[in-house]
Amino acid sequence: MTEGCVECKKDIDNLYDITNSLDKKMAVNDANQKHYTETLEKVAESNEKLVDTLQNMQITFVKMDEKISGISEQVTGIDARMKKIEDDNNFQIMGFLKKNFPYIVIGLGMIAAIVSDMFKV
Repeated sequence: MTEGCVECKKDIDNLYDITNSLDKKMAVNDANQKHYTETLEKVAESNEKLVDTLQNMQITFVKMDEKISGISEQVTGIDARMKKIEDDNNFQIMGFLKKNFPYIVIGLGMIAAIVSDMFKV
């Protein structure tokens, strides 16, 4: 073989080595791209589920807030009714005492007189 053919053979071998190296790198890149694509698809799906979950939680919190508001209104109503009952009872007792004050004083006086007569004996 001539010297020129030897150099051509050497250059062709170098080109094959470079091509093989590039083929290997492309195979790795293809595998990585497939992995990254699958990962991105999973992340996108996960994000969609997260958005749905957050929307459902928001709806749940709104419903809970409505129920709490309703319960708060009921408690306020019950508290107002209990206060009115207490106030009515206090006024009835005070009204009774005011209306019957003379009779109460006379009755207590009579009881005191009877008790004092019992202890004098």
